[in-house]
Amino acid sequence: MNRFRQRDFWLWTLAVVAVILNAALGSYNFDRMVKTQSLVLHTQTVQAALISLLSDIKDAETGHRGYLLTSDTSYLEPFIRAEKSYRTEFDTVQTLTMDNPAQQARLAEITVLIEQKVREMHRTIDIHDRLGKEAAVSAVSDGYGKNFMDRIRSIVAAASQDEYQILQIRNEEAGVQIRLARIASFVAAAMAIGIILVAAWLIQTELRRRRSINEALKAANEKLELSNVTVKVSEARYRDLSDHLERLVQDRTADLKEQSALLQSSNEELEKFAYIASHDLQEPLRKIQSFGDRLMRKQKAQLDAEGQDAIDRMLDAAGRMRRLIEDLLAFSRVSTKVKPFDEVKLNDVLTEVATTFDVRLDQLGGRITFDSLPTVAGDPSQLRQLFQNLLGNAIKFAKPEAPPVIHVGATEFQNLGNDIDPPKSAGEGWRVEVRDNGIGFEQKYADRIFELFQRLHGRNQYEGTGLGLAICKKIAQRHGIALMVRSQPGEGTTFYLDCPIRSS
Repeated sequence: MNRFRQRDFWLWTLAVVAVILNAALGSYNFDRMVKTQSLVLHTQTVQAALISLLSDIKDAETGHRGYLLTSDTSYLEPFIRAEKSYRTEFDTVQTLTMDNPAQQARLAEITVLIEQKVREMHRTIDIHDRLGKEAAVSAVSDGYGKNFMDRIRSIVAAASQDEYQILQIRNEEAGVQIRLARIASFVAAAMAIGIILVAAWLIQTELRRRRSINEALKAANEKLELSNVTVKVSEARYRDLSDHLERLVQDRTADLKEQSALLQSSNEELEKFAYIASHDLQEPLRKIQSFGDRLMRKQKAQLDAEGQDAIDRMLDAAGRMRRLIEDLLAFSRVSTKVKPFDEVKLNDVLTEVATTFDVRLDQLGGRITFDSLPTVAGDPSQLRQLFQNLLGNAIKFAKPEAPPVIHVGATEFQNLGNDIDPPKSAGEGWRVEVRDNGIGFEQKYADRIFELFQRLHGRNQYEGTGLGLAICKKIAQRHGIALMVRSQPGEGTTFYLDCPIRSS
């Protein structure tokens, strides 16, 4: 394993492990937050049950006193109803506080007091029914029943205060868990962005190394061709020159084999990097999106506006990073995943590509038209991607006030004048034009738009990774196509593809 492979292996191993650990930490914080929220809800339920229990006892006492004072049997209805329901509320509180010995002790005391209070109310009702209202009122006025009620209120208040303190503690724990989840989300997003930047740097470094190897191969070939020139010299000089040329050929042949081996190794390393980026790197991103979606689905109501916004930003960043990885892979595969050239009918390519934009064009009221186009030699999948990117750009940068109108035409070089702008390429072939009526741009940026990660507009205005036209440029170079552009702000844009191969 050479130096590049070792660096590549350890860098991506560290990146993948770091992202997986961060995802695991996010999952742990999420589970803790769900548990804390469940405990908060449990405490709130206990408080509500205590309040309902005290309300039932008060309703029973109110109905009891109303009947003693008025002799109206309708007052006994809330008394009877409250007498039945307080037992249900009591059972609920007792079940919910099984894990709290102090509350269980209070409930045991409340049970005794409530039973005594109920017996006291039944006793005075019986006195009323047997001896009359005045005797019953006299029995109540001794304050015996009031003492029970005051004691019940005091114990319920103490239990409620205990639950309120527990609720405060659990609310603070929930706040801590939310903050930890938010921090974990931001750390995950920052790590993923760092990994993407490192990946881009590695790709650029490897591409520069491969260009250097190609230049060395080209120089070696030129020297080899010069060494094969036959020169008329004397016999002795000829033998010396022959020996020298033989050694030179052997040296250059060895150099070529070494450079070819380096280039092959470079291709293999770049393919392995593409595999890592397409599988190992995308898997942690999918976990970040999955946990973020789960958090928004199940805990959105418990998060404040800032928390919801943080998760939305995390999910948006993860989506952008995933698209960036896919575009980086597409850029690298132009050279690594090549296919032999075949005869490609551009009309078939445009027909297939245009159908992918039918829904979007129907929404915007736009259209794509094209003339009779030539057949050229090329890689069908790469030419489809080339026109997919160009047409997609034209639709994306359409004017807000006008539907996009895109036309693709072709003209043979011999039918073009000599003073056209841009000038036609040398030799014979076809010029294909992709013209739109979009927002356009200033011509001084014509070279910049084909560079990696270059954008003329902010991400908030137009989405994208800044790689689409760089991919087009690379595909065009592989096919020997000269790719040029002319544009003016507000006047639309035209891309020119000078194809040096004649139509069949």
